Amino acid sequence: MSRQADELVDLVTRLREIEERIVELTEGSVDAITDSQGRPWLLSRAQQELRERSELQRQFSEQQTAILNALPAHIALLDANANIIDVNEAWRHFSASNSTTGSQDSIGFNYLDVCDAAPGEAFEAHRTAAGIRAILAGESDSFSLEYPCHGPDTKRWFNMVATPLRSFQQRGAVVMHIDITDRKLAELELRRAAGFFSASNDGVVIIDTEGFIVDVNPAYSRISGFSQEELKGKRGSIHLRLNGPEMERKIEEALEARDHWSGELRAQRKDGEVYVQKVSVSTVRDDSGQVVNYITVVNDITRLKAHEAELDRVAHYDVLTGLPNRRLLTDRLEQAVRHARRHAESLAVCYLDLDNFKPINDRWGHEAGDRVLVDVARRLENCLRESDTLSRIGGDEFVFLLPSIDGGSELDQVLERLLSTLQEPLTVNGGTARVSSSVGVALFPDDAEDPDTLLRFADQAMYSAKAAGRNRYFRFDSREVQQMEERKSQLQSIIDGLKHHEFILQYQPKVDLRDGSLIGVEALVRWQHPERGLLSPAEFLGIVIDSDYEIRFGEYVLETALAQLDRWQEQGLHIQVSINVSGNELRQAGLADRIASRLAQHVGIHPSQLEIEVLETTAIKDIDQVLVALTQCRSTGIQVSLDDFGTGYSSLTIFRRLPVDTLKIDQSFIRDMLVDSNDRSIVESVIHMARAFNRNVVAEGVETMEHARVLLEMGCFQVQGHGIAPPMDAAAIPDWIREWQRQRVWESLRG
Repeated sequence: MSRQADELVDLVTRLREIEERIVELTEGSVDAITDSQGRPWLLSRAQQELRERSELQRQFSEQQTAILNALPAHIALLDANANIIDVNEAWRHFSASNSTTGSQDSIGFNYLDVCDAAPGEAFEAHRTAAGIRAILAGESDSFSLEYPCHGPDTKRWFNMVATPLRSFQQRGAVVMHIDITDRKLAELELRRAAGFFSASNDGVVIIDTEGFIVDVNPAYSRISGFSQEELKGKRGSIHLRLNGPEMERKIEEALEARDHWSGELRAQRKDGEVYVQKVSVSTVRDDSGQVVNYITVVNDITRLKAHEAELDRVAHYDVLTGLPNRRLLTDRLEQAVRHARRHAESLAVCYLDLDNFKPINDRWGHEAGDRVLVDVARRLENCLRESDTLSRIGGDEFVFLLPSIDGGSELDQVLERLLSTLQEPLTVNGGTARVSSSVGVALFPDDAEDPDTLLRFADQAMYSAKAAGRNRYFRFDSREVQQMEERKSQLQSIIDGLKHHEFILQYQPKVDLRDGSLIGVEALVRWQHPERGLLSPAEFLGIVIDSDYEIRFGEYVLETALAQLDRWQEQGLHIQVSINVSGNELRQAGLADRIASRLAQHVGIHPSQLEIEVLETTAIKDIDQVLVALTQCRSTGIQVSLDDFGTGYSSLTIFRRLPVDTLKIDQSFIRDMLVDSNDRSIVESVIHMARAFNRNVVAEGVETMEHARVLLEMGCFQVQGHGIAPPMDAAAIPDWIREWQRQRVWESLRG
């Protein structure tokens, strides 16, 4: 029973005691009237006392009514038969709005009938009726029942309390309906709070005003690993010990100022694992504003922080090497420039690009290439200071930022160390590879004062280092930049020329001096420039070599030559065409397969009608790769010729290993052999060596028929040069063949 109900019962009890006292007084007056002496004056006195007692009873009744009407509880007085004999104002007001009573005040109705008419089962009419009957029969001193009352728009809760009532020797009962809606709502709120406390996935810690833990919910026990028993009574700052006293002071100041603090804290589980938690602390105050306790809500965000760290790593670090990427480099470069400007210091931005890295991918595959990049990154890191930043910005390009460094010997030492380290051999899939690097350098504030320009100038200087021969570093120079810009412009013109088919092939015949037969033609590329006219290879090939378009340019030459072979086949001419293949094309994986694939698209051409010419200097430079590529080409039936022989100083051992069909004696020896005995001796030696190794030999650069005659005497029968025929358009070849055969010039060379 509620405290309010107890107070009301006590009040009714006191009223009942007063009423009984009135009865006693009244009975005493009657006794005085019937006194045995029978004196007359006693009757007058008794009447006076009766009037006084009646007035007292009236006053009591008014006081009782006033008191009952002043009470908020709905009160009804019942007689011994449970009939309602009186009600207070609260009851009347309630009855007026409750259709179940059937009357404004219910007086004269039987309370048990009212119970039966109550809506729904909430009032529990049978139980209530039984309780009232027990009180009226003297079998019980009290009965109570809590029940909800549903109105059209509201729902309220009541506590019905019934107690015995005797009035003038008559048994009855007092029934009170006390509105307990506020209490029930508070209880529901407490139950909801308790449910949230127990069922919440968020950890909740209740801390008292002295900083000790009062309670924790199961979620916090799961998060921390500590049970409720282990945490209760402990200092609430247990989850702050990894964050230092400064953080604890910061939280206390926030709670004093705003009654709330939230943030991230590091904590330690029972098993020792450190985790990250999102913490929200709130102050709870009572109605007077005094602090009651503190509520701490905790979320374990360790996985979220790990995910954020991963996103940050992906956003700011290179996935392959773990180095800062371009975005993070830009941020650090901006900070370094601001620092250098404030402290009047210099800094260097270095742009590094690996030399000849693409052949590694082509030969061993991209997975091996990735391992090489990781190895290169580690080597570079070992050469730099802790204050430096090394970044991979894509492919085989790295940028390193060197703060607080001058542009003199200190910088030179760092760069020399980098270049030397990268030249050390790399082990790749059981083989050995070497890489070098070209580095461009730009200095703050000498070369530029803003980050973007510094990076751009370093990039331009790197291209200058490549153009100067690679494996070196180059300081930014505006004149070099201008040359690089011109080179880029020229390369773009070449690219446009390829798109518009401005490049053509001319063909120079190769003949056999013994019978004058045409043994083939060499395809020589020319640029039919729309403004400058016909340009020789010297005008553009140097720009193409080592560019991203070198391979594409070679494929263009190959396809053009094969298409021309198709047209000659249609004219009945069975001719072999030689094309020049660069070193980078040889180092590219799958060269033989690509050539074979092109040949397959020209079904009328036999592979032996195609010959590839390789410079001797290229062949001996990367002998292992060249051997693989040339062997694969020959296996498909393609002929191989070693061009400019005699200029590369290859040993006999290398020459014997090279899978070539033909040697071409360099024209520099042929040109002067008539007047220079040393050149003549070299030519004779090459001819004899070719015979010894069962190779064909061709002399190029035959400018006169006298050269041809001497070569014929030496036993070199196949020749090429302006003395025989200059390079010519494909359309002129059939007419030249007919004229050559008609003149029969070769016959005049015989002694």
